[in-house]
Formats: sequence, structure tokens, C-alpha cells
Amino acid sequence: MKNIEKISEYLSQKVFNEKIKNIRPLNKGGTSANYKVSLKKKNYLLKILSAEFSKRAERLIKIYKALQKNKLSFIPKLCTFKKKSDLHFGENILILMDFVEGKRLTSCNITDDVLRQIVKEYKKFLKADFKNVGFVYPFVGVQEIFENIKENIEKNKQEKGFVKSVFCRKMEHLLEIFGKQLIALKTKPTIIHGDLGPNNFILSKNKIYFLDFEMIRFGYISEDLMHFILSVLLKHSVLFFNKKKFIYYIKLCNQTFHLNFNDWVYGAQVYFLRSLYRRLYTPKILKSPRKSWLCINHFQKYEKIVQLIKTVY
Repeated sequence: MKNIEKISEYLSQKVFNEKIKNIRPLNKGGTSANYKVSLKKKNYLLKILSAEFSKRAERLIKIYKALQKNKLSFIPKLCTFKKKSDLHFGENILILMDFVEGKRLTSCNITDDVLRQIVKEYKKFLKADFKNVGFVYPFVGVQEIFENIKENIEKNKQEKGFVKSVFCRKMEHLLEIFGKQLIALKTKPTIIHGDLGPNNFILSKNKIYFLDFEMIRFGYISEDLMHFILSVLLKHSVLFFNKKKFIYYIKLCNQTFHLNFNDWVYGAQVYFLRSLYRRLYTPKILKSPRKSWLCINHFQKYEKIVQLIKTVY
């Protein structure tokens, strides 16, 4: 970012009243540029959003304030200055949080203790009181996601390109089979995290911290839990899938949430459809034979997942 030196100087003088020792860029978020700001005795996470994302910044602040009111210890603390959580610098919106030192969660460092801690803290999150629900994304059911994907495939069929044509024909066939199996849960949706992948956890001194609540929405618990499990086991896998771990994770989660067969299948359906939805809006997938094949191969794993869920019940 071009203005980072000026922003650093502004924070030093107007916010911290001390010189910043170091300001280091981190992984870029969906709409924000993220930095680690180091002072003498404390570190902060700085999120920088452009003015066009002011509503998103306001929503993110509301989410963190709501979470902090519930005194959830696994959430990084939002910093407030003069009763405000956002600072303005030119056309940029600045949000500061406490920086959590630790490692991003990966399949390698997910032990039984870590997984139990995630389930335990996630249960607390589900009990959080959100009185102002205006900033939570509304419920989108599996049927609606499915119809949006079918429409997208139909549009792409009209365009030229051999890879695109083959991909669309194959996906049409798979979606026709998939559409006959769609599940509609009768229970009422609740507020869920919406993006409970391993990348959104920090392991710090054997304690878990939850990150990134920008996708918080109405949905079902099984959507979050299945997203976490499959993100861990399928992330770098094309041909190999650890069946024993999958079954073990399902059973461990069921010790707390007691979900039934349909709950888990619904979660799997949402995971695969949302995954496909994201891929369809990536132009490279519909041009690259390799990426198209990987997308189709990934989607075909759904049937295997359902068979594994059946072994639990």
C-alpha cells in the first residue's frame, strides 16, 4: 500500500503517542490489507479498508462488539479510541485489534485436544446474544445455491471454448444426480460463523483463537462443522482422503452437538455447492483443462462422503 508510511506516522502521533517500531504486511484479506503493528510492549493487527467498503467495515465492527459483549475469550479484542472503533485516514478506514501471536491451524497441528477445544468454544459462540441482527447475512438454503449454480452453468454453455463446453456438460450431468438428493432441514436456522476453515484459527500457546467473522450468517451448525472437517481433509487432496479421520471427527463433534444423518448430509451438500459456486466465478477454471478436471473430481467426492456418514449411523 502506497500510504502505509503516512498511516504509520499518523497512528504513532494521533493514536499510540509513541513511535511504531515496525509495521509488517500480512496475508491480504478479502477486502482489506492487513498489517502487524509492533510497539515497544504490544502488537496490533491493523486492517485497512478503502472507503468503498465502509459499510463492510461498519458491519465488521458491530460483529466484534457483539462478540465482546458476550465476553468470549477466544476472540481477538477490538481496540476503541474515543468511543470509536474505526479511524479514518484520507479515503481509508483503519481498524485495530489485538494481535494474536501463534500459528495458523493446519491439518498437521490439529490434535484431539485442539479439536475438542474448537468444538467447546464454538458451542459458546453459538450461544452468543446478537440483539442487533441487522448485520448478519440472511439464510440461503441449499436449494437456492443449487439453482444459482445451474443458472451459471447454463450461461457458460452458450459461450465458445472446448474446455468450457466439456466442463459444462459434465457438471450438468453431476448436478442432475445431485439435485435429486437435496435435503431441506425442518429445524430453524441459527447464527453461524459461515467460514469455519482451519485458516481462520490461530493456535497460541495451546489456546485456540477464532478469526474472521465477516461471513457470519444464518444457517445450520452442520454447515460450519462440515466445512471445517472437509477443509482440513480435502484441502490438498485430489486422490487421497483420510476416511478414518473423517469418521472420527464426525463422532467427536456428535459428542457435543448430537447431529443426525440428514444434518451432516445437508452440511456436505452446502460445502460442495458453495465450493463449486466459488470456482465457477473464477474464469481460469473454465479455460484450464487441469483446473476443470480438479473441480469435477472434487465435486465427485460428495457421494463418498455420504457413504462415510452412513457408516457412523
